[in-house]
Amino acid sequence: RRPDEGVSFSSSGASDSEDERTGGADRAADGIMRETHELNFRSLQLKHDHRIRPIWVYPSGKLLLEASSRFYRQAYDFLVAIAEPISRPRFIHEYRLTSYSLYAAVSIGLTPTSIIEVLDRLSKVQLPEQVRDYILSCASNFGKAKLVLKQNRMFVESPSRETLEHLLREEAIRAARKTTATTDFEESDAAVEEQANIDLLTNIEIVEEDEDDVNRDETDVDYLMDRSGAPASKAATKLAEAAAAARATPPAAGAGAQQPAPADPAAVDAPGMQETVEVSEGDVPKHVFSFEIEPTEVETVRRAALKIEFPLMEEYDFRRDSTNPNLPIELKPSTAIRPYQERCLSKMFGNGRARSGIIVLPCGAGKTLTGITACCTIKKSCIVLCTGGVAASQWKKQLQDFTTILPKNIYTFTSKEKNEVDRSAPCVVITTYSMMAARTSGRSAHTAEMLETIASREWGLMILDEVHVTPARLFRKVLTNVKAQCKLGLTATLVREDELINDLNFLIGPKLYEANWLDLTEAGYLANVSCTEVRCPMSAEFFAEYLHESGPHVKQLLYTMNPNKCVAADYLVRQHEARGDKVLVFCDNIMAVKFFANLLNRPYISGETPYKDRMVKYNQFRKSSVVSTLILSKVGDVAIDLPEATVIIQVSSHFGSRRQEAQRLGRILRPKADRGNVAFDSSRFDAFFYSLVSGNTEEVKYATKRQQYLVDQGYNYNVRTDVVDVAWAALREQTISAHPSPIGSLLSQPAQLRLLQKILVTSASAAPTLPARSQSKPKVRKQAREKTRAVQQGTPGAEDGMALEDDELEDEATSGSSSEIEELDDSDDSSEEEDELARPVAKRRRAGMD
Repeated sequence: RRPDEGVSFSSSGASDSEDERTGGADRAADGIMRETHELNFRSLQLKHDHRIRPIWVYPSGKLLLEASSRFYRQAYDFLVAIAEPISRPRFIHEYRLTSYSLYAAVSIGLTPTSIIEVLDRLSKVQLPEQVRDYILSCASNFGKAKLVLKQNRMFVESPSRETLEHLLREEAIRAARKTTATTDFEESDAAVEEQANIDLLTNIEIVEEDEDDVNRDETDVDYLMDRSGAPASKAATKLAEAAAAARATPPAAGAGAQQPAPADPAAVDAPGMQETVEVSEGDVPKHVFSFEIEPTEVETVRRAALKIEFPLMEEYDFRRDSTNPNLPIELKPSTAIRPYQERCLSKMFGNGRARSGIIVLPCGAGKTLTGITACCTIKKSCIVLCTGGVAASQWKKQLQDFTTILPKNIYTFTSKEKNEVDRSAPCVVITTYSMMAARTSGRSAHTAEMLETIASREWGLMILDEVHVTPARLFRKVLTNVKAQCKLGLTATLVREDELINDLNFLIGPKLYEANWLDLTEAGYLANVSCTEVRCPMSAEFFAEYLHESGPHVKQLLYTMNPNKCVAADYLVRQHEARGDKVLVFCDNIMAVKFFANLLNRPYISGETPYKDRMVKYNQFRKSSVVSTLILSKVGDVAIDLPEATVIIQVSSHFGSRRQEAQRLGRILRPKADRGNVAFDSSRFDAFFYSLVSGNTEEVKYATKRQQYLVDQGYNYNVRTDVVDVAWAALREQTISAHPSPIGSLLSQPAQLRLLQKILVTSASAAPTLPARSQSKPKVRKQAREKTRAVQQGTPGAEDGMALEDDELEDEATSGSSSEIEELDDSDDSSEEEDELARPVAKRRRAGMD
């Protein structure tokens, strides 16, 4: 390619003429050529002061941020607002511009022009024309119209008459318009975004401090390692003082969360950075025009607007809502809001209204408190959707701990606890997805009446905890069954193994904020975790049977209950218990959970464990020195509050689920008390995460895929191959403890053969099934096998089909109980196909063991 040729803003980067010249050449060579063209940057022009600018802008829309830059904090806040983070390791962060990310940027008040100007200001190269055109084309219609509820009436609102006229040309929108005496548009004052929120993202200037700034051949590594020691500008000093004053007094509900987020002193300014507060009055609309639509036609209007590429953002003018009574709730004076939580809420309430959207914070970073503060700000009835009964109990407890709400105004609606909900009084209802989404047939009269009460009410705020489960086919019903003016989604892992995660942009709203895991770790808000993959070679007998097997269920049992893995797990448990650590052992398969509990002589919790027994075991783990290790099935993946846990040992997992890996790591991310005010040291670890993987099996492939999300967040996995040898040596010599280990029974080959025989006998009649009343058993078995195979292969849409299993339901919302759902892989089945599979297994077993 000639140096003066631009690079196409596409994944291929190859022109049509080049495709014609290839004449159908080999696809592999063509792929390499296209990748080379995409990485051809000869046409890009470096700016003369590029060394002090933090961002590389690719013509393809990829953005690279240098974390060693002195302008990292400001550039990071801006990129999170306009682009999707792809990976954020310690020194180089990768982002990509997408239509969804630009939609989110416009929703918080940024304009396409301001996005282009600031991106050009931060870029090391002249901003490619392809990027300019893409931003303008994607964001040209975003943010021009909104759906706003005012005084219990739904309006389509825009600062431009032409925009409303364009929307009304669509037949579906025109039919949904409410009939009034006049056909003209209503005019009212505009809700203006607080300028300080925009300034923190856009008023960034790159100023050369001296000649050396431009000419020196170095990076700012020293500045990266010690940002706190950098001299502050006058603007930074003033903003830091204001932030400190704001943090000294926690914001009051209804006011504090709507103020500009106090900036972190280290994040506001840096040498050579200037903050300005001049506002261009001509750019701010003073009036808006609107027309009213029928409330029952909101979904129709949204679909029609999306069809013509005019996505409608949802806002709730809660201050002018006189129909719904106010909820008496305030944050307690002792409740402290962290800077990044204030930043989240400023994106939600920046213009005095409540925006619907999603906030992404790591596990242990205070998502619950963020949602509670939003509830205190809106001061209207709120419904909270959780993934299970344990999570619902924790939400109720934290509401009482952090706020002044009266106990009589909190209602819990789960399978275990059903409080009577008042039809008119303002309140907070805490329930689960499964209770609200499942069909009402077969429910008790009391439950059906409560569901009708919740569906008939108008809620000011709907909080969707673990919002990544919402795109599942079953849970989408919640959004239509429950009428809420504002929706707030909370999650730590905005990722699914299917392609449904993008549906959240229009089911809930755009992503408002996403925090960086490593930044919060360095600031002391999260524990510093050491991640280790422990490779466990398969024993000879188990590996021989693994190679003969064709069924995925049996293969999974073989590499999960591999004797070498059992010995490594026992060794790690005993080592960390001797240090005084609290250990969680995770295992997906119910048979394996019970096996490890018996082998390690430790208590376990699974889906069949009664709720009261779970609470007793959790409390013993938290408060008692007698219980230092707890073995958990998938019920422990999300929404359990065990801040004392410092070690996780993952024995088995749900194939290649990245979300599960991150959620399990989150169980030990709470900051540890002994860290205190000690400065961050990347070599000093507060917690430990071990993933035990059987070598030379498909589990290695799954482990690599599972780890990708955490690697993208900046975590490093160390692979150790010596643990098994050390564990066997210690077991033989009994050097770990004066008391013999129960796992010593696996030392002999006959004992391992008996274990292998037990696995084969148990699995010969077991196959995945899904409970269903309306389908015949053969059809259910076939669908279950297909869905299991699809999840293993990463087929799009598979996770939706496995929603009952993957989303960790604990309530009896379907015809199957929680234990049936969790024991999906252990249910008895005697179909002809599985009998045929069992015969060669039994034949080999008789030949090799009898």
